[in-house]
Amino acid sequence: MAPASRCPTRNAYSMTRGSQRIGRYQVERRLGSGTFATVWLAYDPDLDTRVAVKVLGLNWSADDDVKRRFLQEARMLFRINDPRVIRVYTTGEDDNGCPYFVMDYVDRGSLEERITARSSSGQPFTPVEALATVREIADCLSVVHRVGIVHRDLKPSNALYRSDPSSPTGERLLLGDFGIARALEAGFKSTIVAGSPYYMAPEQAEETTAGLVDQRADIYAGSVILYELLSGQVPYPFRTISEIRRAQDAGQLVPLGQRRAGLPSTVLDVVERGLRVDPRDRYANVEAWIAALDSASAALVDTPSQPAQSTWVPTASLPGQSVPADGGDGESTWFEADDEELPDTPVGTASPQPIAEERSARLGAQTHRAPAGSVPLQPRRSAEPAKTSGIVTTPPADRATSRDPLEARSQLALLVLGLIVLAALGYVVVSVVR
Repeated sequence: MAPASRCPTRNAYSMTRGSQRIGRYQVERRLGSGTFATVWLAYDPDLDTRVAVKVLGLNWSADDDVKRRFLQEARMLFRINDPRVIRVYTTGEDDNGCPYFVMDYVDRGSLEERITARSSSGQPFTPVEALATVREIADCLSVVHRVGIVHRDLKPSNALYRSDPSSPTGERLLLGDFGIARALEAGFKSTIVAGSPYYMAPEQAEETTAGLVDQRADIYAGSVILYELLSGQVPYPFRTISEIRRAQDAGQLVPLGQRRAGLPSTVLDVVERGLRVDPRDRYANVEAWIAALDSASAALVDTPSQPAQSTWVPTASLPGQSVPADGGDGESTWFEADDEELPDTPVGTASPQPIAEERSARLGAQTHRAPAGSVPLQPRRSAEPAKTSGIVTTPPADRATSRDPLEARSQLALLVLGLIVLAALGYVVVSVVR
């Protein structure tokens, strides 16, 4: 059971530079805070290098289940032990008895930061850049899947960059945050739905199938990222998880070709197949997906794709759940799939806000504009505890213009019915007077 209240983990080591230690590590500054833990930049005097230290919050350290999941993430990362995944070097407990583990420090930020920077400057990702980025992500996933692990929370904020002098680009992309990752060999028994709604595969968002997800869920999430890099928009920009699921089942995905014209059919096909609702219709494994990405890259021409000739505004919000999404720098949220609209933000979650505003506030950007030639990005609302982005919301000023056609027809019918009733009442009044 979670503690009744949360101590703000980000204040656990408020100090001047280098005056506080976690074990032998000299804390320099906070890198980020999530629902359960805080990550600190620290200096290892023995190895003369900077590291990232992830510390479980003091108020969660007495929760055996949370502590078990925290240490499970450390063991999983240590087990993978590959340069394309954040590496864990050791674990320990601080002076307060809070467990921690020491990881690689990634000094070049995340893909989320680059998406925000590109959008703010009006410089879209080229198709070559988008495919190359997702190809790197697929390489990382191949390492994870090879050892029988499903990430389950793949998204731009978990695709990280680190300096690498041996690389032609001077940097390397690697995956982080395995807080809700699972080993296939252990089997999935829990029906609790967890993840980041915009990037979550349909089968992962249902209680009946959440415990059965496999590598194809990660391929779906990677395809969402590719769609977003190419169009400036996630495939299903709706307000709640129930709306996203309804749109998926109803086939309301706007084809990528309508958002960004001029892309070769091989590029469109690789995105479309990766986003299929039924996991049996997607690529069977990451190797098949990589082969398709390589074919799509080979088909690209040197000329840039043309702007889309049509625009699209998402359907107005339908009644449904308002669920925790993902919060940003901590762990992904856990939530019940069959919850009704939640009147209050659950304990340990971040207050819902548009993802564009959240990214801007967290990354220092002032705006989040869609790439030229794509449909403007609709603000999204976060719904998971203190970690990433999550559920889409349309600003009040835009709701009138993004109304569902069925809703408009219903309102017109009500207006006509009202006029008929008024006419009938008038007739009755006239008859009584006579």
